[in-house]
Amino acid sequence: MADRHVERRRFWHGGVPGFQIGHDIVPRAELPQDHVEHILSTRNDPTDPGCVYVTELKRLGNAFAIRYGLSRPDPYPRVGALYEVEPIGELEPDEDFPPSARCWKVRRARVIAVSDAHVQGSEKIFNRESGRYSRWTDDTPIYSPQGYLLPWPELRAMGVTAQDMVHLGRWVSYQRVKFNTATRKFMIGDL
Repeated sequence: MADRHVERRRFWHGGVPGFQIGHDIVPRAELPQDHVEHILSTRNDPTDPGCVYVTELKRLGNAFAIRYGLSRPDPYPRVGALYEVEPIGELEPDEDFPPSARCWKVRRARVIAVSDAHVQGSEKIFNRESGRYSRWTDDTPIYSPQGYLLPWPELRAMGVTAQDMVHLGRWVSYQRVKFNTATRKFMIGDL
């Protein structure tokens, strides 16, 4: 019988810098109410506060480390970190992503390696890496394969097409795009 090499599943978490090997990453709901990460993430993070999020795609984990850095207001550090982690508890699919993103929710995760302790990047890099898997509420893609923003369901109902949005550029954040229904023009603003 041939000896077959079976590669183990690897899981990645991008987020708060400063964790060491053996550290447990806990959901923000378990952080003290006055903890800076609890305060900041409660304002800016729509994800389930009772879960830790992991992915089997290293590039996507790195994108979430970038997002963490981008979400920090001054004077807080504007960097994130990428960790290889061991999920603790049952893996549940992250409904915000299709199965191809291999994203999961879990009760907590233990750091088994610090892949990159100082991750920085731009909003476009985050959008490029996560946007490949992002979907509108009707399960249609948010971005075209070339990186152009696609109209959300309400815009499509008004007759807006993908071609109408190309001028916005590639990998623009959909949260920055505003549509004026009277003039039928798009504007890009701050988050």
